[in-house]
Amino acid sequence: MAPLLWVVVVALAFLVVGNLLEFRAGRVEQGTLSVTTAGAARPDRRWRRGLRRTSNIPLVFAACAGLYLIVAGYLVLHRGAIAGDGESRVAQAWYVVASRDPHLAAIGFVWNPLPSVAAIPLVLLRGIWPALTQRAFAGCIVSALCMAGAVVQFRVALREMGTATPIAFVLTACFALNPMIVYYGANGMSEAMYLLFLVGTVRYLLAWTTTGRLRPLVLTGINLALAYLTRYEALAAAAAVCVIVVVVGTIARDRSRPRRDRITLAGTDIVVVAFPALVAFVGWTVVSWVIIGQPFAQFTSQYGNASQIRQAGGVGTVTGFAGSEIVLSLVRILSYAPLLIPLLVLVAVVAVRRRDRRFLALAALAGPPLFSVLSYLDGQTYGWLRFYILVLPLYLLAAALLLSPRPGMRPVTPQWLTHDRVLAVGVALVIGFPGIVTTALAMQSARVAPVEHADLAWVFHPAQTAVERQNEALLPSGQSIAREVDQLGLADGTVALDTFGCGSLIVLNSQHPHQFIITSDRDFQEVVADPVAFHVPYVLIPDGDFGINAIGVAHPGIFGGGTVGNLQTEVVAQYTAVGCPTYRLIRVVGDGS
Repeated sequence: MAPLLWVVVVALAFLVVGNLLEFRAGRVEQGTLSVTTAGAARPDRRWRRGLRRTSNIPLVFAACAGLYLIVAGYLVLHRGAIAGDGESRVAQAWYVVASRDPHLAAIGFVWNPLPSVAAIPLVLLRGIWPALTQRAFAGCIVSALCMAGAVVQFRVALREMGTATPIAFVLTACFALNPMIVYYGANGMSEAMYLLFLVGTVRYLLAWTTTGRLRPLVLTGINLALAYLTRYEALAAAAAVCVIVVVVGTIARDRSRPRRDRITLAGTDIVVVAFPALVAFVGWTVVSWVIIGQPFAQFTSQYGNASQIRQAGGVGTVTGFAGSEIVLSLVRILSYAPLLIPLLVLVAVVAVRRRDRRFLALAALAGPPLFSVLSYLDGQTYGWLRFYILVLPLYLLAAALLLSPRPGMRPVTPQWLTHDRVLAVGVALVIGFPGIVTTALAMQSARVAPVEHADLAWVFHPAQTAVERQNEALLPSGQSIAREVDQLGLADGTVALDTFGCGSLIVLNSQHPHQFIITSDRDFQEVVADPVAFHVPYVLIPDGDFGINAIGVAHPGIFGGGTVGNLQTEVVAQYTAVGCPTYRLIRVVGDGS
């Protein structure tokens, strides 16, 4: 733990130095409250000048990216703590450029493509540094850069809304150093990219509610589209943004215009902001439908979320918390922001008294967590702690709005908040710092954060439970199985292997990966259906997961060898490891004819 603490201290020092530069830069001027074209022209010029002012932004980005990369190096390279979903994203990038059958559609359609697409340039460098794929470190680099970008978007949003520099510094640090932010900035999963685009969405939407100009509205739509190509839950944010644009676009325009005209102009705003997301949604859906015959593979595929929940027996058996799902969801939400409820009450009062519609923009961050809660209560998805990660920027941005002046007005915050920096920092710390503590405590709870607890508990103390031992042994197990199969010296295209679960880890760590016919190969389904006809003599099959694994689904009971349907098989080798299921190499002797 000592090296990690030093890393955090150094990163905090960089943030301090960077924000000291901000004291000299001054505050970005705000635009007027009017959204009319005439009233917004001057504020929009000020907003553009704010975009051009970089001040400490490169330093903040470098500090955060360095912190997350160092943590990733410790967890992944030193300890071998690989996040399964992060490894899967890198594997999909590898399938596109380096598999036996490389093609763009190998990116897969169960999960959104952007995290894997971003890893492709790094995967191409695997010959220089094999850990980029063998340990999926390419995904860690992507997540570190994206999370640093999310911190930058958060910091610039505070500056553009006129938050006093001491307050902005503390709130930015509370965001950047939150344990969930640090972990998901280091583990290669999609949360970092998701935060980057949705925090960017709110930043530009906040600017639009102030200026009413076209550019921030267009940038809002682009960020929404990129967020959807990262995570499906972004559709909830898109719906919230459309509602916000209708409401603000109607009530904020010149009241001398007829209401019908104002509604018509608000409809035009919706077209502008929703068009990029609509194109992303329709494009990805059509491509998925044309290539694999399933427009929404995450929900209908045997590898999708719904299928995994069915195989697990429902969400309750996975979380170990049967019954009080609402209470557990609330606990997870409050883990990020223990003062969220009183803050929301205060936000409602202040927003009404100030008539400050900027608060409405925060609904874009509230939509996805609300969707996650409803899906969890309906048994359609897991209630993982990470699904509520947007609560953190929502909470901190709401606090920043409370402590910032209303656009076009004299500062309404108490004078001691703008002149006494010590007291200002104290207020911001009271608001933001408790979330760091409660999030860290939540991540240590197997009930509140089962995934994070299982992934990290064994890193800091010897593995105690079966799940911890399994996670600790995941990478060595995949490497061991790959090594033993490689020793057989099999020819290319002779072993059918479903890459679900440990399958992708085996392929990425094999020295002869082209010996495997894998799930993304265009002939995989035909080979699995009739391996004899395609002259494929072997299948590598895990024990269990037959409701998902394509080979087990096509040939029930094949793990045991012998006569399986019309196939004659025999067990050649068995590979038993703690981290992965027991695998067997099955030789297909004939088709019984």
